[in-house]
Amino acid sequence: MLNRKSNSGTLCVLVVCAVLQLECNKPTETERIDPPPVDWTGLSSGVTATLYAVTCIDSMTAYACGDQGRIVRTTNGGSTWTTLNSGITSKLYGLFFFDADTGYVAGEMERILRTTDFGASWTTVNSSNSGNLYSIEFTGPSTGYACGDGGKIVMTTDNGSTWVEISSGLAPVFSSITFSDGLTGFAVGGPGTILKTTDAGTNWSATASITDNGLTNVRFIDVNNGFVVGYGGTILKTTNAGSTWFAQSSGLSTPLRSIFFSDQNTGYAVGDGGKILQTTNGGGNWQAQNSGTSTILLSVSLVNARTGFAVGGSGTILKKSN
Repeated sequence: MLNRKSNSGTLCVLVVCAVLQLECNKPTETERIDPPPVDWTGLSSGVTATLYAVTCIDSMTAYACGDQGRIVRTTNGGSTWTTLNSGITSKLYGLFFFDADTGYVAGEMERILRTTDFGASWTTVNSSNSGNLYSIEFTGPSTGYACGDGGKIVMTTDNGSTWVEISSGLAPVFSSITFSDGLTGFAVGGPGTILKTTDAGTNWSATASITDNGLTNVRFIDVNNGFVVGYGGTILKTTNAGSTWFAQSSGLSTPLRSIFFSDQNTGYAVGDGGKILQTTNGGGNWQAQNSGTSTILLSVSLVNARTGFAVGGSGTILKKSN
């Protein structure tokens, strides 16, 4: 009897211990229900049109443009977006702002619109029936450039009042243009085309590209360091002012549409399927971020490493949230 009681007591202890162990090994309630952290938060843009470009003025103010002549603006860090009256219904692909008051948008039929009153009114300063302009950038108050279909590059030297075509010498679609200083600029497109000027756009020459993929966006951090993204998950980097380029691994095979650096080390690239990549070491490595969407993302702009927006299909606007 004593042995049976002893064995029974031992068995009870073992059962209790096993139950306690199972309880300890159970995931906590938080572990069971918490989703993967979202690095970007979806916002309501108030529009359903595709948004092709976004630019941040400061931590509170940003503009975006897209289909149907849509231009939207936030003045409260993205909490709400106001639709502005552009006066047109054609697509707007690119934009550039000096400050919250003065900016330009470019798009279909080579239209370029200008505002000088915080987006309240827009004036058409260029148009034609011969193609589209996809990107626009100014190097100073008077001088600006835009690029688009058929290898076209147009330039203004009078605050955008008039625009003249300058010869690129090539005929591909140019999807993006940027300048690293007042003289040195780059235009990229397909297939694998990278053009460079060192005389403020008077002459352009092809640099040695290492890909045949279509290129969608070019950005420079300073006069020497720049990046290009494109189809097939392409990321190219230069450290010698575009004389040579080398490939970086994105881990993607889908198109990347836009790239932006908030400082020398921190950059983001966005693309198809809601893909967002981040680097914190100047492009040495790129890590995927959780965008919370599978919608195509077409443009990204930041004020600093923790504050910025990405835009894309169906009026999508995401805010960098951590």
